[in-house]
Amino acid sequence: LNQDLLRRIEANDPNFDAVSIESEFIVELSYEQFDRFGHALANNTSINMIWLFVPETQENVDVTGWLCFLELIGGNRSITHFYYESASAAVKSLRVNSAMFLRRFFERNGALEFISLKIIDPDEAEAFASALASRETALESIRIDGANSIELLRLIFEKNPAAIPKQVRTRHIGNEGGEA
Repeated sequence: LNQDLLRRIEANDPNFDAVSIESEFIVELSYEQFDRFGHALANNTSINMIWLFVPETQENVDVTGWLCFLELIGGNRSITHFYYESASAAVKSLRVNSAMFLRRFFERNGALEFISLKIIDPDEAEAFASALASRETALESIRIDGANSIELLRLIFEKNPAAIPKQVRTRHIGNEGGEA
């Protein structure tokens, strides 16, 4: 774990407003490090943008620590822009569980304005749709890449039409995408 990065997050450094969590970074962390990093991000009010990449493999990943980390960042109330990418090489259970453990983040973060999702699996779409449909306020904007982008929007609409974001951009395989 990069100690300088962790110190800056824990110190709420106002000059540090974005963080990218790459899959290579994740394989290095123990459960205790995931826990400390998750608590630091949950309590940080300076970071407003996060990029999150699901690990491509469960090999050398403390899966329990990873899922605990995702649940902990659900405590953050200042992130406005969230980018999430699920690799096609990632194990299905890891992709779906990652989406499910982010539910708290999507449900409770009222500051969230924009999300970008790159998802592969229909079950991921279901998990994200459930979380987004349970929000009290709709997002300003959403961008969804992947074969299940339209399905995710359909599921949100079925669960709660008021939760459909004001601006929607989709791009799926075999299509240039569109804007609504």
